[in-house]
Amino acid sequence: MYLEHQPMGTHLYIAASWVSARSLARIAEMVGYAKEDIQIRGYGQKYQKVFCIACYTINPIGDAPTVICRQCGKMISVSDHYSKRLDAVLGYLMLNNITKKENP
Repeated sequence: MYLEHQPMGTHLYIAASWVSARSLARIAEMVGYAKEDIQIRGYGQKYQKVFCIACYTINPIGDAPTVICRQCGKMISVSDHYSKRLDAVLGYLMLNNITKKENP
């Protein structure tokens, strides 16, 4: 692979959609690039998935700042706290709202 044969200290500048940019950065780290040597300039929707902290389900994100969890039905607020392990942002419970499944 081309990236593996670059001399030490080579910097990598990635300009792509956020989904592609994160994938390319992971590949670069696997072949030996340090995180400090990778710069990302992404475009489009930055995050695609949100993690529900109530039931541990990963949900797709739309354009709204809140999502109704498809598993537990609770309203969750989409944060900007990204989990690399989950490849999703954390979703926090909105306590002042009635959830979808609890509504009579």
